[in-house]
Amino acid sequence: MKRLPLISIFTLLVAGLIINLVPITWLPSFFDGRYLGWSMIIGALTIYILPTLIKVPVNSPDATKKNRAAEILQYLLTIDIIANALGSLGLYELYQIGIPYSYILHVAVPLISTLLLSIVITWRWQVRTTRATIIAFCLVIICGILWEVFEYYSDNIWGTHLAVLGIGNTENTTVINLIQDTIGAIIGAAIILLRPRFVKK
Repeated sequence: MKRLPLISIFTLLVAGLIINLVPITWLPSFFDGRYLGWSMIIGALTIYILPTLIKVPVNSPDATKKNRAAEILQYLLTIDIIANALGSLGLYELYQIGIPYSYILHVAVPLISTLLLSIVITWRWQVRTTRATIIAFCLVIICGILWEVFEYYSDNIWGTHLAVLGIGNTENTTVINLIQDTIGAIIGAAIILLRPRFVKK
């Protein structure tokens, strides 16, 4: 395992355990209590487990390239999960000084995810770039929709504050976030699909 994912897994596990074990009254008011702790632990397990599911034996055809795809997927998960964790640890609250970290994330993460996921699909399953990009785009949009559904139910059932910019802001950002997700994914797909036109053969 590469250093960045390994450090991220360790950090998420330690932070998640600390947040779950200390009294809630010790935590900053903008923390979503136990949800934040468990989400970090689950995030760490996701970074570790998910890429292993697409690895192949080293003696398989094109094993090096296919397993490289698993490494890229691990980096992608690391970027996405750490970026979200940093938001939950306080960066989402930057909206109070005019920096909409959540909005930035909802464009940047789908963009990066579409770019890297298309590479993962192409290398791991030997799919043509165009088809892989379309699949990646659809997966990113579906994940964005599922996340917004999860935010809605989490806020209503567990009392979290996922569907707003931060504590103290009551404006629901679901529709805005879905639009931002789509914009980011479109930009990512466009970069992949248009790149051959700007690369000298």
